[in-house]
Amino acid sequence: GRGFFNKRIFICKGRGWWLISAENMKNLFRRKKVSTEIKFCPNCGIELPLRAKECFSCHTKVGKRDRFGRAKRPIDWIAYATCIISWLVLIVYCWWAFFRK
Repeated sequence: GRGFFNKRIFICKGRGWWLISAENMKNLFRRKKVSTEIKFCPNCGIELPLRAKECFSCHTKVGKRDRFGRAKRPIDWIAYATCIISWLVLIVYCWWAFFRK
């Protein structure tokens, strides 16, 4: 009777119908436990050893892992410094070219 429809969900995807029970729906959204000896590349998702500084596949620099096992991208201080220096040079040039007396 009604119990069948309350505990199961029918999903139409593509050409077929999928029957998903309430127990399976709970398991779909649970996070899987990640091994503490590996981390995942933030760019391509490949498994890396904890000591890796660069991804073997896409050559992205990787840092420490977060609590979900994904490696963090290290901060590119050279790019930030270059950007700040470029803006300062532009501001000084505009002051020198237009506002200097």
